[in-house]
Order: sequence, then C-alpha cells, then structure tokens
Amino acid sequence: MEENMNLLKQVNLQHLRTTMRNVNTATKPELAKLTGLSVITVNSLITTLLESGEIKKDRIMHPPIGRPAAAYRLNENFCLALIIYTFEKDEKDTVVFFVCDYCGNVISKCEKQLQEIRVDSFDPEIRRLVDANPKIGVIGFGLPVSEANGKI
Repeated sequence: MEENMNLLKQVNLQHLRTTMRNVNTATKPELAKLTGLSVITVNSLITTLLESGEIKKDRIMHPPIGRPAAAYRLNENFCLALIIYTFEKDEKDTVVFFVCDYCGNVISKCEKQLQEIRVDSFDPEIRRLVDANPKIGVIGFGLPVSEANGKI
C-alpha cells in the first residue's frame, strides 16, 4: 500500500514539474487548477519541492479579491544537463557540447572538430565541463543516423 502511495506521489510530482515548466510562475491554487490536483495535494508537493531546492518562492501575488498568495517557480540552478551531439560540418566530424539549466536555458556551448571519433573521444571535454559545472546531473548524447532501404 505504501509503495502505491509513493508511486502516486512521484507521478503527481512529475505532473506538477511539467506544469511548472509550462507556466514558469504560479500560486498553489493556480497549480491545483492547472493540474487537476487538490490544493492540499499541491501544498504537500510544493513542500517536498521546496525542501529539495527544486523550486523556490518567486513573489507574493495580490489578487483583486482575496488574500495574497505566494507564487513559486522552478529553481533554474537546481541541476544542470550536459547535451552532446555530433554532426558533419565542412566534411569534418564535429561535436557540440551544451550545458543547460533546469529550465532548458543554455548556459554554455562549445563546438569542436574531431579527427576520429572513438568511445573516449568525448571524455576530456566532459571532464572539463563537469568540473566547471558540478551540478551537472545528466548527460545526453545525440548521434546522427541515416536511412538506407528502410533501415537505420
């Protein structure tokens, strides 16, 4: 039973994160309306996300009617992603490294041409970027493909 409750909480957390990425800043009642979750559930999830540092208070909203309410937004510095993709440029193998914040904004970008692509070709730049950005929590690779006769 407890396992099901944890799974439901994780699903609701992900739903709330997705909603917050779409709206940027919102109050608990607004998030409840947008997600279809109860205000009580949203309140509990907001507490969890505040404690982890994933979100932060943004400002106090003063509606025309009713009492002021705190608005929340994603903490763009909560974690970072390193995105790497390769392509051919000027007939040379080229790799691009992007470091993005939690909201998807590009923090840094560098492009390098490689003479030869091997399994360890990316290691020096990955090490440099992770050392410079210790909050990198995920690395994604994009590799080019081509289709020939319906096969990749």
